[in-house]
Amino acid sequence: MYSNIFYLLSDVSTKVNLGGTSGSETAVKVVENTQKAQNAGLFGGSSPIAIVIYCILIFAVMYFITVRPRKKEEEKMEAERNTLKVGDWIVLNNGMYGIIVEICANVFVCEFGTNRAVRIPVLKSQVIKAMEPNLSNRIVQEPEEEEPQKKGLFK
Repeated sequence: MYSNIFYLLSDVSTKVNLGGTSGSETAVKVVENTQKAQNAGLFGGSSPIAIVIYCILIFAVMYFITVRPRKKEEEKMEAERNTLKVGDWIVLNNGMYGIIVEICANVFVCEFGTNRAVRIPVLKSQVIKAMEPNLSNRIVQEPEEEEPQKKGLFK
């Protein structure tokens, strides 16, 4: 079925008439219009250099939006982990609180819960921050910092 359609389409020839010009002039105008359309885009159409520049631009934007802030946060957390010492309370990434009993190369040995005889080694990378648990029944709200009053035109 498709072969018949392609056969019919290959037999059909259409004549483009651009205001009474001859066939060679018409072909020249069509080529010129095609070149103008290709040159209309950024950096001369869809050249390989333009595609490479677009890809580099996209990767640069993604780096500055996602990767760079994450690296800064990781460096900050690593610096905080390096300041921890024996006896500090810590919070792990699963929400468990513990006390550091011993510090090894890349491991904290911690005590969890009320049984002080149980000591569990924990990777330093699993520690979120140093924080003491609230063991009372009261809800503690941290005081909100007051914003300094802005002196504007109408105040």
